[in-house]
Amino acid sequence: MSSRTDGRLDLPDILSLSRMVGSVLLLFTTPLSLLFLIVYAYCCVTDVLDGFLARRSGTNDRTGQILDSTADIVLTICLLACLIPFLPWESWMITWIAVIAVIRIVSLGIGVARFGQVALLHTYGNKLSALMRYIAPFILTMVDLGDLMLVLCTITTITSLEDLAINLGSKEMDSDVRSIFSCGWRDRS
Repeated sequence: MSSRTDGRLDLPDILSLSRMVGSVLLLFTTPLSLLFLIVYAYCCVTDVLDGFLARRSGTNDRTGQILDSTADIVLTICLLACLIPFLPWESWMITWIAVIAVIRIVSLGIGVARFGQVALLHTYGNKLSALMRYIAPFILTMVDLGDLMLVLCTITTITSLEDLAINLGSKEMDSDVRSIFSCGWRDRS
């Protein structure tokens, strides 16, 4: 992991910041329109590229991880802000999304309490959740919203609970932990 001393942003950081800008731009497009999907695709590609480039160039550090995770959160919030008023949601879907948000917020709070920092984890499960979230707007015209939400919310609930368990049980903060099975558990004796 690199250590920043000059305060400058590198290309992965710029990509994360541009994802935040793109996310906000989604709010000014018609949901699921061609322009919306193009901007959304840009946001998705920058999420894949920023981490890859940071690891490849050896510039991955805590600042970059925070920028990346913050950009992910901004994208998710903007996506929901666009799609919730636009799609025919059933109450169970909105409730489930809210429950997932509460689990995520509690997990982040536990990370702050235990490790003195926001515990944004880059597990394989979170990568799978992101992939599902990225695909969802593109396939909404081909699948039932209820079926899509059942799959997406199930996967995201599992990964949210995994984050919570990791933040509760890990000996130390490791944002690059791959799964609950690869983290160090604190001694219970």
